[in-house]
Amino acid sequence: MQVDEMEAGRELDALVAERVMGAVPAHTPGDWMVAVGAPPYYRFGGSVRGLPDYSTNIAAAWQVVERMSEQALPCVMHDGQMWVGEFYCITYSHTAYAHTAPLAICRVALKAVGVEVQP
Repeated sequence: MQVDEMEAGRELDALVAERVMGAVPAHTPGDWMVAVGAPPYYRFGGSVRGLPDYSTNIAAAWQVVERMSEQALPCVMHDGQMWVGEFYCITYSHTAYAHTAPLAICRVALKAVGVEVQP
């Protein structure tokens, strides 16, 4: 599966949290989610909080844009049919398409940080 084929959801949100936002899974003692392998909380710097809905919520996705804008020029637009997310830098340019802006943002951010999804 390629990044462009990933669907919106918690798996994509977790990948963005860890690889783009620098979050670390933060299990709590007695947490039932540990048993199923899905941490409900992430450590973002000094705070621990729930996993944001990056791939479905534009406010959360905009945090990704702000984070990526530290290293690249972001652009998000609608071409009449699809949302297009782009990040430009002197050394690279990445583009992703999706039916929603948050999903396009997540896909392009993962590409920009070099994430390759294994089948």
